[in-house]
Amino acid sequence: MGISRHWIFRQHCNPMTASNVIKHVATTANDRLEVVIAIGLTMSLPDYLLQELRNVLALHCREKCVEEYAEGEKEDAQQELCYKAFHGTDACASVVDLMLSANGPCFTAFEQVDIEVNRAGNEKCEEFMLELKDILHCSPNARHCIHDPGFTRDAICKLKNDQPVSDRLLYEKALQVIANYKHALKYYNEHMDANGNSPSSTKLKDILDCVRKRIYVEFKGCRNKPTGKSGRNRASVEAENMPVKCFFNGFMAFALFGPRPLSFFTR
Repeated sequence: MGISRHWIFRQHCNPMTASNVIKHVATTANDRLEVVIAIGLTMSLPDYLLQELRNVLALHCREKCVEEYAEGEKEDAQQELCYKAFHGTDACASVVDLMLSANGPCFTAFEQVDIEVNRAGNEKCEEFMLELKDILHCSPNARHCIHDPGFTRDAICKLKNDQPVSDRLLYEKALQVIANYKHALKYYNEHMDANGNSPSSTKLKDILDCVRKRIYVEFKGCRNKPTGKSGRNRASVEAENMPVKCFFNGFMAFALFGPRPLSFFTR
């Protein structure tokens, strides 16, 4: 008897990984054989997370500027130092490299997990993978690990036109993160009691979700607060309609370094 074969392609996503799966069905006159093969093509890092990682790193660069130029310095000099701190030089370690090794101020952003078979980037992992904590990406059905496609030094340091992230862009990102931090802190403080403590049984995720919703309404769904005529003409939004992955610029930095740093909480 002849064997008829057909291939069924579908997208398979689960909490453990997101991979393309090929389903091969072979049928004979007497039986039917069905085989599912996971190829292990990990999803690329979403752009909103890539931007948030750059925001965190830009803030780190800004901190280095403050340390280096305690008495103040011209804007051009600050931008130059931000660039060196971000990309790295022979005399200056890159904040990107620090983060990708889970060292420096970003160490609490990751947790060690077992290596998955056939996951992209495995060749760069020795004993474990470093996974971004889900409280920072707000997507419970996704996993994002260092060395995944898009979660690499090259992707973080270069723009889509293959040009390096500029000193001006890093400088402006840091200032925007600081400005948005003040908005987040205002809403955060509204949830604290007179002693500055969070309500009993309230988890960090609950507080951060509430802060995101309040800013979503204030910023009218934008990553930064719209100003001028465009801001006035932009339609209002409702907190309950906030997309799950909607971030204001600097959300990740606020979660990591805010008044209750991520390392102080259990999830």
